[in-house]
Amino acid sequence: MSDGFKFIEGFEGDSLSLVWTSIIPDSSPFASPIGRNAAFARTGSYGIGLTGLGLAAAASPIWDALPEMAVGFAFRWNEPTGGGNIGFLHFRGPGDLTYVTLSLNGQRCLVLTSGAHGAQEVRAVSTFQLDAGAWYYIEVHALCHASAGTVIVQVNGPAGIPGSTGAEVISVSGVRTCSDGATGYNQIALGVLSGFLNEDRNFSFDDIYVRDGAEGFVGDQAVFLVDLEDDRAVAWTRLSGAKNYLMVNEVAPDDDTTYNETDVDGAEDVFEIGDQIFTGTIHCVQLVARVRKTETQAWQLETLLDLGGTKSYSATRFLPYPNYETRPPDVFGDAPGQTGWTLQQLNDVGVGYRAGPAPVS
Repeated sequence: MSDGFKFIEGFEGDSLSLVWTSIIPDSSPFASPIGRNAAFARTGSYGIGLTGLGLAAAASPIWDALPEMAVGFAFRWNEPTGGGNIGFLHFRGPGDLTYVTLSLNGQRCLVLTSGAHGAQEVRAVSTFQLDAGAWYYIEVHALCHASAGTVIVQVNGPAGIPGSTGAEVISVSGVRTCSDGATGYNQIALGVLSGFLNEDRNFSFDDIYVRDGAEGFVGDQAVFLVDLEDDRAVAWTRLSGAKNYLMVNEVAPDDDTTYNETDVDGAEDVFEIGDQIFTGTIHCVQLVARVRKTETQAWQLETLLDLGGTKSYSATRFLPYPNYETRPPDVFGDAPGQTGWTLQQLNDVGVGYRAGPAPVS
């Protein structure tokens, strides 16, 4: 299955497992915080957002620059936007350069700007208006090109491909969507990086996906957290307690208070997850590990899925030393040995990790 998903985020779990970084342009004195809070949630317990005046944004790296990228996210605003354009979604390239921005204007319409970093131009304004207090699912596709770029914006739309007409509110082509020499986008930012600082805003974001733009839109999505509930097969040594999963199934990571450890090459821990009952298409499963090593030897870690003894392994991630770090997420578009996902496969799968001296295998 060619799923193309690079990253999903529902802001559940805990703040230490998030890969978002707070960014404020030029250390602006007008900065205000962007935060994770239940008040910003559409589904689950948490979303992120910002209120008040000033600049505030959180950025997530995509790790590999994508020549075209599709982003979907739930969005809500709750305050008058005044007369200016307030940007809230930003496609960025290597070097923290902003190329494409989606804004909300004083008429509650979406405004698309794109161009070289620092020289963006307005490309289109939607006739579609966003009501205050209502959640919308917005999808944006952008092709990175210095003169022949394209951008499509879809709101509350059906699944489709870039170029479909389902719920498009903006579609432009033959425009500049990056600086000269840029090869793709490797970061999205949510929040206000520029614009009218004296105008109140109350923005909320939740249920995000980032996908290879060539694979297209998927429509309104929700991102759920699945808890661990038991050991399946473990080989690491736990610090304490009766089960290894209890050392890592945490509301908030406590690092060296509870943990599993190993010095055995290829040792694996696999855990059971709780059964789910939701309906709809399962596009992918994402695992995020928070780890460290205690010696300078080069070690790597892989996350894994186990379905009836058939296993899928992520790319290897080098272990940080000496402090804990959250590793980049690993996205599995297929159940082990299968194409795509069914609910039964999700309920039957085990999740875990293995580690060893580089290379692991």
